[in-house]
Amino acid sequence: MNNIISSLYKFKGFSTRKQYWNFMIDLTIIFFVIGLCIGYYEISTAGWWFTVMSSCLNFILLPAMVVRRLNDCMLNPWLAILAFIPIISIPALITIGCIRSREVINVNAEIYNI
Repeated sequence: MNNIISSLYKFKGFSTRKQYWNFMIDLTIIFFVIGLCIGYYEISTAGWWFTVMSSCLNFILLPAMVVRRLNDCMLNPWLAILAFIPIISIPALITIGCIRSREVINVNAEIYNI
């Protein structure tokens, strides 16, 4: 758990499909629950702060995860820019999450998917 938290903002390394989807689902649940709480209590100032904070989290955490996922797929990390183009961001994020992970060849010449 400590390794996952410390690597949230790092652009180096790899993220498997499981790590990527766990991150996306957790982020969605967190934003959904906070949004429901703010909507239930009808707090206009808190709604504004929630929007600002969620935008900051998305611009810090999301690119790092997408770049690590692209590294794992052996694709150019600059493709992470697609996650911020409004029309194609959601299909791009889903596609990045569905690409197979890189294959690693061990000493015994057996291929494993990570």
